[in-house]
Amino acid sequence: MFSFKSITTRFIFISLLILSLISIFIFSNFQFTRHIRDGAAKLNLVGQLKYRQFEIVWLAHNIIMKTKDPGLRQAYLLKIEYKIDMFEKITEGLKNGSEELGIRPLEYKKALILLNRFTERWDKDLKPGLLKMLELPEKEASVLLDEYDFMIQDYVDDIDSFTQWFGVHCKMEAEKFNFYRIYLIALFISGAFFAVFYIKHSIVIPLRKLRYAASEIERGNFDLRVDVKSSDEIGKLSQSFNRMAQTINMAFNEKIKLFKNLEKLVSFSEKNPYPIVECDKDCNITYLNPAAQKLIDKSGIKETGLLPSEICAITSDLETSDRQVLYHELRVGDIIFGEYIHPMPDKKTVRIYAYEITEQKRAEEKLISYTKDIFALADSSNVISAVPLTENIYEAVCNIAVRNFKLKMAWLGLTEEGSYEVNPVAQSGFEEEYL
Repeated sequence: MFSFKSITTRFIFISLLILSLISIFIFSNFQFTRHIRDGAAKLNLVGQLKYRQFEIVWLAHNIIMKTKDPGLRQAYLLKIEYKIDMFEKITEGLKNGSEELGIRPLEYKKALILLNRFTERWDKDLKPGLLKMLELPEKEASVLLDEYDFMIQDYVDDIDSFTQWFGVHCKMEAEKFNFYRIYLIALFISGAFFAVFYIKHSIVIPLRKLRYAASEIERGNFDLRVDVKSSDEIGKLSQSFNRMAQTINMAFNEKIKLFKNLEKLVSFSEKNPYPIVECDKDCNITYLNPAAQKLIDKSGIKETGLLPSEICAITSDLETSDRQVLYHELRVGDIIFGEYIHPMPDKKTVRIYAYEITEQKRAEEKLISYTKDIFALADSSNVISAVPLTENIYEAVCNIAVRNFKLKMAWLGLTEEGSYEVNPVAQSGFEEEYL
């Protein structure tokens, strides 16, 4: 079902309107040409009526006044019969139309009145008088001929009146058609202006707006909207364009947010004071943050020197592994790092976060040493307390030292105050291995 809101329907309507105007113009020209041709033929025949009457009178004069030869008289009689027949054929054709003469019947009431006036006079007065005059002797016929000449003058005036009226009427019809043709041309021009105006405001201007909006979208101005409120295809296209621009704007803003978040994540890695390393499943380094690169440059180690020894085992089953975070300690020169290893199967990579734990490890070592000393003293105290009075306490101390501190040999000496000599009093272990 066609809707007038559709551009297609409107174009069909405008096209049919213009086609109708053109068809009317062509048809009216055809009809006028046909009418003018018919009018010209009638005007020519009307002009012949007067000429035919003069021919008839001339032949009558020759038959009555001049011709003595019976053969010539008979020839003139045949001619006058032919002229009479042609006159009547013309008047009949003007009244009822004639295919032979190529004319249609008269359609004008006044023209028919004028035509009927002189045809009736011809049928009632002139023709019977003419035929009677041709049958009378010369003397009587000459008297009637003078009367006929007088009647013909008045009769020809009627024909002239008809001819003049018909000529004026044809001229008026031509002027009327010219006015009608000018009216059609003006209507056609108005329709053309209307079509141009409609196409400009319904298609050209909205398409220009769409083109400008598309260029602005291309420049990154996603907030621009097309102000086209029509309900045709252009309006629907504009609405779709506005929805598309809104969707692009929302997606672009979302990407801006994601990009800012990504920048934050990147800045976290870039500004982190501790090394961050990434490697793929083939143990190839894919990322080093500035801290890791600085450590490599400062220590002179290779990039792979920051990777734990078991990294290849971790990456080999990266896609199928269910390992979580792993921990590994790495020593680079005098610096000790604790590395947290994060397998990321979705990205087919392993990320390693390293933190310096040098001071922590030193504190742990001191704590372990102090703990051993405390345990050794406690053990020594317990052993000494349990030594019988008969046993040498100095030898017991040496035995405890060898056992608790895993020494090869231990000895104990005494010295007196102010003396630089030490006198060994006890020993434990193997002197040979010690020396």
